Amino acid sequence: MKQILALTGILFLLFHVSFVNAATPCDEIVAQTFHGMTVATIGSVASSSDTPAFCRINGTIEPQIAFEMRLPTQTWNGNFYQAGCGGFCGDFNADKAGYSNTIVEAVKRGYAAIIVNNGHTGGLADASWAVNNETALQVYADTGVPLVADAARQLIRAFYGKPPRRAYFAGCSNGGRMAAIAAQRYPQLFDGILAGAPVMDLTENGGLYGSWIVQKNRAPDGGVIIDSAFNVKIPKLRAEIARQCPAAMDRTGAIVTDPRACRFEAEQLPVCASGEHGASCFTDRERAVLAAWYSGPRDSAGNKLFAGTPLGSEPFWPVWLTGTAKSRPVGMDLGSGYLKMAFSPKDLGPALDSSHFNFDRDPPRLASRAGAFNAMDPNLSAFAKAGGKLLMYQGWADPVVLPETAARYYDAAVAQNGGLKSTQDFFRLFMIAGVGHCWEAPAEAPDQFDPIAALEDWVERGQAPNAIPIAQSDRSGSVVRRALLHPYPQLETLDP
Repeated sequence: MKQILALTGILFLLFHVSFVNAATPCDEIVAQTFHGMTVATIGSVASSSDTPAFCRINGTIEPQIAFEMRLPTQTWNGNFYQAGCGGFCGDFNADKAGYSNTIVEAVKRGYAAIIVNNGHTGGLADASWAVNNETALQVYADTGVPLVADAARQLIRAFYGKPPRRAYFAGCSNGGRMAAIAAQRYPQLFDGILAGAPVMDLTENGGLYGSWIVQKNRAPDGGVIIDSAFNVKIPKLRAEIARQCPAAMDRTGAIVTDPRACRFEAEQLPVCASGEHGASCFTDRERAVLAAWYSGPRDSAGNKLFAGTPLGSEPFWPVWLTGTAKSRPVGMDLGSGYLKMAFSPKDLGPALDSSHFNFDRDPPRLASRAGAFNAMDPNLSAFAKAGGKLLMYQGWADPVVLPETAARYYDAAVAQNGGLKSTQDFFRLFMIAGVGHCWEAPAEAPDQFDPIAALEDWVERGQAPNAIPIAQSDRSGSVVRRALLHPYPQLETLDP
């Protein structure tokens, strides 16, 4: 028996070590020929205090997908990690900290990881590249996912002399949409998928909601009604929400745990007297904008077309909706830009801007891109059959990618895939109270957790994520509050 155990240990060690050492020196990769890919630059990067040494490769995947791949030279864990990109893509930052459309944490864990611009250049909210550029739009919609995966696998095989054991995809926002696309359309491509705040219904979230928040914030003279000056009123607005919706708040009375449980009336907000501009009152125009944002897009008959800005998202408005004295509101720029990519070449989409979107006439026009852009197919049977695991997470306080969509999609997936128990065998959604969009701003609630670790445990060790620890830290890094995330439809358990 001891001999068997010793032999088992030796075999395990040999199997593990076989994934550790690189087979090809970094500087020899550039001399190799790859299908559909050009390697432009390479370089060896020494290890640091928390990151292993790796081979860095930059190049282009046809058609025009710029990439950076990092291949650990001595500590490869045998796995592959592909990152998505946010907004309208167009750029990437391989050294961006955290888990949102980046590869830093994956490389620390020994993954061979790749990050891309998804086929075009431009800023996060710049959609000008999309006008009359069908090839780039197809890559952005979905074809970039398998193209990048194939290129990365070529580099892995060339560098390590073998394919990866497991393949993972992770993204947030549009990267989360790409993750959902991977599960729905390329079910055998990845073993584990992380989909954070996925803008799965891009045509509606971008076309309807994006146009609505921009249009309803315009004064008759074309000026903006709610801008960075409004930020001083956010504490009063939050207090009024807590007053009107005590059942929706956590025990501290500061966090909206589930915005669906709140029926807020902006008309009850205190009105500013003539000429008053204090932090504790609201003008008639401000109240009208708030009512419109919270209610969501409607046609002229009052029919609701899409969800509205979630109650509890106000702390994140300076990043996304109101801006600051030093920065523009990114969400407004995304809303203004989306219509440049929303329509087919036969339509007049590029000539239409969000200020002129007609909520009676124009919503059907969004359907021309829905089949390519949206990731709302609830049938995940092929992904389940392939043995894949999908972990999705969404903040209840996200003012950009609306949380109702994730909950609605999961309900549809449960109905399509054999019920809750069967669906949870391969797909789990976690809704997070008080958390905004993709960690772009710290929350006043627990918002720090490790999605990679949770997915690894599920894929590698069969440990399904029944409860994921999540914490809130102060500026010094000390934990001030903890919670447990539970799979939807359960709500998060927040400590007092």
